Amino acid sequence: MVQSRLTTTSASWVQMILLPQPP
Repeated sequence: MVQSRLTTTSASWVQMILLPQPP
């Protein structure tokens, strides 16, 4: 479960950095 949680967190920050934030 910890690994799954880490994966979700990683994907979250990855999307925030890779995907451009709307103005």
